[in-house]
Amino acid sequence: MRVTTLEEALDLILIWAGRADIVLPPRHDAEGVPPGLGLVVAVSDLLGDGAFTPNRAPLLTTQDRILRPEEMRPDRGDYVPFIIEAHGLYSLGFRPGLPQRLFVSGDWVLASDETVPPGWRTLPMTPEEALINAVLTNGFFGLSARLAVRDEPDFDTVPADCTKLVWRHDAMGKQWPGFWTDEARTRLHFGGFAQTLLR
Repeated sequence: MRVTTLEEALDLILIWAGRADIVLPPRHDAEGVPPGLGLVVAVSDLLGDGAFTPNRAPLLTTQDRILRPEEMRPDRGDYVPFIIEAHGLYSLGFRPGLPQRLFVSGDWVLASDETVPPGWRTLPMTPEEALINAVLTNGFFGLSARLAVRDEPDFDTVPADCTKLVWRHDAMGKQWPGFWTDEARTRLHFGGFAQTLLR
């Protein structure tokens, strides 16, 4: 299953969470909010806090923090963070009036020896693509609390039994393998993290 839309990413996590019965609500993108954010919030609320037991966190916070629209606040430079990395290493945000353009602040996950520049800078990814990555990442970490996890021998090699690319993006680094699955969709591999979920 190749994920190309936010809806497909959410459907994938719902299936893996055993909640394929949840029908995605219609998308209503509010003005001034990144496209798809309202849909992610709605699905997280439908899943509730028990979807990833024993990890009781909702989809919005199992790893990185996806902010609800009412939680978002512009900083002094008028940038509005809407995804904050789990350890606060970086934030992804937008500017009012430019909800289709993505900005990053902090230590983005590229393999580089360069010094992290101060302030916000553009990232060659859309806010919706950032939400796809956050949904897959949070879903993976949430599911790892209740499904079997296989540790892989290295971080950059996709396991031989995971032959179908689910999602990847060059903004994550050209060397980042991405998310992969198998023909029967019984494995979900998180490239660069060296773990595979099994069901």
